[in-house]
Amino acid sequence: MIVTPDFDYRFNFVPPAELISFLPRADTGRLNPSFPSTLGLIQIFLAAVGIIFLLVRFRSRRALPFFALALAAFGFILLMLSVSQPIWESISLLSFVQLPMRLRGLVALCLAPLVGIFIFALPTRWRTVSACIAIAAIVLSALPLLYPRYARAVPSNPTLRDMFAYEQRTGAFGTTSFGEYLPVWVQNLPDNSPFDETYARNEIPNRFVISEGVNVCGAQIQAQSQTLCINSNESWHAIFRAFYFPGWVARVQGNVIPIAPTPRTGLITFDVPRSGIISVAYEGTNVEHIAELISIAAAIFVLGMLAFGMIRQREPLLSNSEFRISDFTPLLFLALALIAFKAFYVDRVSNPFLAHFDGARVEEVSQTRQLRFGDEIELLGFGVNAAELKRGETLRTTLYLRALPALKQNLSTFVHLTAPDGFVLAQKDNLHPANLPTTEWDLDAYAADAHALEIPATLAPGEYELRAGVYDPQTNTRLKTSDGADFILLQKIRVQ
Repeated sequence: MIVTPDFDYRFNFVPPAELISFLPRADTGRLNPSFPSTLGLIQIFLAAVGIIFLLVRFRSRRALPFFALALAAFGFILLMLSVSQPIWESISLLSFVQLPMRLRGLVALCLAPLVGIFIFALPTRWRTVSACIAIAAIVLSALPLLYPRYARAVPSNPTLRDMFAYEQRTGAFGTTSFGEYLPVWVQNLPDNSPFDETYARNEIPNRFVISEGVNVCGAQIQAQSQTLCINSNESWHAIFRAFYFPGWVARVQGNVIPIAPTPRTGLITFDVPRSGIISVAYEGTNVEHIAELISIAAAIFVLGMLAFGMIRQREPLLSNSEFRISDFTPLLFLALALIAFKAFYVDRVSNPFLAHFDGARVEEVSQTRQLRFGDEIELLGFGVNAAELKRGETLRTTLYLRALPALKQNLSTFVHLTAPDGFVLAQKDNLHPANLPTTEWDLDAYAADAHALEIPATLAPGEYELRAGVYDPQTNTRLKTSDGADFILLQKIRVQ
């Protein structure tokens, strides 16, 4: 279940080992899969070789930009680790990043030239071969990322109406899960959209709410601006059905007039003095305009420095850097070979890069056990990190479940450590197994539902039972197994 800590940087720093880990293989049947926040072991190795090459071969000012990139990459990596928490706390705007792993893109941008400079600096006879090896290694190490599992609840070619229906059903508004980027003036979200039919016709909606007695003599409707010609004998109050935010501007007869948010709903509202031409448009904030100017100035500066360097440079940083067309022929064959490898091997059979789910067997299951909970969920197997633990240690259990056609409601799961008589000593419930409501489960997939139980420090040494089950969170009623019980005994656990 998504909770507030999921979007708090304090709970989302990346472990150092995860940054340099390999990607696990993808699985066509796994619901809600997750991948480690890795930078790529191959990429880090090649970039490190590039840095070493610069330190050994070049100590002139021409190499300073590459060292600056290496320093920037190190800084971004540091910000992803928990040791940087004081920095996050002292720079308030950093909290809006929410997830430190989002800085991986900036690290990759800084590392890419360092990888490239090593390849270009090699002797000509080794350059093409080395480039092919590096490219193949990078592509193969990232191959699992080419197999995401798509949300079946959304059509393959969704319309705006489909997306709004999905938002209303799931509560995931826009690109957020909590609506955490909604303007602060929005306290009550509308239950439905007045523009459903308009979006169904693939039209831009008219967002103005016109008071009674006001006549519209003309309209120009665009995505981020709308203009109306109005006839009225007295002043009136207009509502523009878009969330108020700095950057929206209202004009009457070309003159800017004050706007304000409506109470709780946060829509744009303003007073109109009788007849005239009124318009509302998003023109951006001063901060946005300044940022655009800074970006343009930075681009001009970088291009100018590059041009100046090319004019002043008497000898190239890298010698023998000429390329012939024939040098690209091996790269073309490599691209074709990688495409064929994916199409005729990876896509067709289970392999180190991709596991194909057959609907019944999960390859990573350590203990296979098939059992149904009612007519709604089937257990395919489970995994336990240890059968013998010490007090205070964590018992990690994963249930591998799949939905049956009769599943029509959201169900929850539990894992209990109990005494032989059933008395619960430790437990972990998941409201949404595998962090996904069961009504969103696909019938051709399985869920890996992880539970972590801490063994109580006061628990007496001995042998205990590990039990699991499924229940309706609305009524707390457990589903019966095919054996007639309301739980399944997974295995015995010995506590020292």
